[in-house]
Amino acid sequence: MKSEFKRAEGVMEARLSDTEYVLLGPSSEEYLGLDATGAAVWRRLETPMSFEALVRSLAEEYDASEDRISADIRPLIDDLVSGGL
Repeated sequence: MKSEFKRAEGVMEARLSDTEYVLLGPSSEEYLGLDATGAAVWRRLETPMSFEALVRSLAEEYDASEDRISADIRPLIDDLVSGGL
């Protein structure tokens, strides 16, 4: 995976609750809805960080293995990147 991730400039976001967001990229016509896990990832990406640091941070908060967190968020990161978010 890419060495460092951060939020793209110009992303529009709507916070539906503390644990749900809807995102729209600057050049996208499709919205991306985030559940609680996705929202936790999105909040952390306000500050650029590596995938490994992101996984570590989530594993500490959720008391889960880094392998499990990595497998769970990899598709989300792929969606964020491919959506220009």
